[in-house]
Amino acid sequence: MHQSWLLAQFRATLFRSESPAGGGGMWLAPPGRAGNLDSAVSFTRPQWTALVLAALLPLAFAAFTQHAWEDYFITLRSSRHLVDGHGLVFNPGERVHTFTSPLGVLVPALCTALAGPDREATALWIFRLINAAFLAGAAALLWRRA
Repeated sequence: MHQSWLLAQFRATLFRSESPAGGGGMWLAPPGRAGNLDSAVSFTRPQWTALVLAALLPLAFAAFTQHAWEDYFITLRSSRHLVDGHGLVFNPGERVHTFTSPLGVLVPALCTALAGPDREATALWIFRLINAAFLAGAAALLWRRA
């Protein structure tokens, strides 16, 4: 298939005004802007400022306080064991379930794999950056919805 046709189909699907399941409502594109990538992702200066602040304020707080919840480290232990090949367990050889969400353990596992062995601080900062990006994305969707 031709690449531009695939890109056009992707844009038409992603930036339509109705949800994929039907039922109306806004998905990613504001009404009247369906299929138009430029207008669907354009923001004003105050909107960009809000999005950047939504991402940077939590990172600045983390850098200033060096605080991480203990739940992250409990989940990180299971994530580390997954990356090391022992599965999603708290202790290798013991089948103990220690996480509440598959996504909550797989994202730190990805961060652990990217950071390398015995690099918990690096994995934590990768995790924080991913979360900041998701937070900014959520702020963008909320701004578009308002």
